[in-house]
Amino acid sequence: MNKSYLIVSALIGLNLTATAQNKNVVSAINYLNYYQQDKSCENLSSAKSFIDLAANHADTKESAKMWFNRGNIYHMIAESKDPKCNGLATNALSEAVTSFQNSLKYDTKKAYEADIKQKLNTTAAQLTNKGVGEFQNKNYAGALSMFENAILINQSVFNRVDTVSIYNAALAAEKGGNNAKAKEMFLKMIDLKAGGKNGGKYYSFLAKVYENENDSVNYAKTIMAGRQAFPDDLGLILSETNLYLSKPGKEKEAIANLNAAIAKDPNNHNLHFALGSTYDKLNDFENAEKSYKKSLELKTDYFDALYNLGALYYNKAVKINEAANSIKDNAKYQKESARADEYFKVALPYLEKAYEVNPKDRNTMLSLKQLYARLEQTDKYNKINEALKN
Repeated sequence: MNKSYLIVSALIGLNLTATAQNKNVVSAINYLNYYQQDKSCENLSSAKSFIDLAANHADTKESAKMWFNRGNIYHMIAESKDPKCNGLATNALSEAVTSFQNSLKYDTKKAYEADIKQKLNTTAAQLTNKGVGEFQNKNYAGALSMFENAILINQSVFNRVDTVSIYNAALAAEKGGNNAKAKEMFLKMIDLKAGGKNGGKYYSFLAKVYENENDSVNYAKTIMAGRQAFPDDLGLILSETNLYLSKPGKEKEAIANLNAAIAKDPNNHNLHFALGSTYDKLNDFENAEKSYKKSLELKTDYFDALYNLGALYYNKAVKINEAANSIKDNAKYQKESARADEYFKVALPYLEKAYEVNPKDRNTMLSLKQLYARLEQTDKYNKINEALKN
């Protein structure tokens, strides 16, 4: 008699506990309904409190209904424009996602599946937009978290690849100094062959991360792999060119790459300048002169091209003058000396223009000082000499 009574009492106790937790779910739903009617943050706070109690109790923590409604409550918190309501949870949108995913997990009868998928589809878009906002506010870690949640929803719930969020996550990770995550995401974009014929940019982005880490080996490997996959990509052509220029004896390969780049972008003054500079290193005067002039044709006030072209003529004059100094025949000496002066005179307007564009560059000023002395232009010599003192 007594034993039977104890068993019944225990069962009643269990039912009361379960009922109490179910009441918490019902209360949470009621307060959510009240909030939807009056937008009172107190009602939303009460809904959150009741649903959190149910979420942490053994009797309801595996309830699809509880998790569905928890997702709704946290989604409302995340969507609220009222700072008081929005401040009820720090990561409300992420909590909503977790709750909806748990509801799907426990929803054996698929009673909530359609509604949850609709909510998650909306939430994925919201996460992406929120991630963009965090990125613009320079909260790169927060942006990365938002983008990763959007990626997860699209992959796990809808079995689709969200390349936009993967790319955004990569950029956020790189900006935030999370190089490991940046490499992971850029590699995903490469593996997915994202971007189609413009996919070469992802190799460039990945190479940039390796460059940030001073990993020259993987930087070079990535550029070379990108060049094989996208032989016409201008960015990769230029990156490979820079690799060649950084290594002695690779100037011819650099010239081939620059010519390929110019064929794709003939009006790029930087490319013509880089080609001229490479020819300059090879002591190919004629081709260097031609490339520098083309660069200036495209951008008349380009300081680097003005200075380099002036220096090209100046150095040519110096070499002629040095060779003339070893000539014993006075007539021949005078002839070569005059030829040197002609190159000095040709150099002068380019260096003067360079000085006009950048009046603070000391190398230009020193070159002009020597030219004015050589060509006996005393007034200009005194002015530039005074400028150097100041």
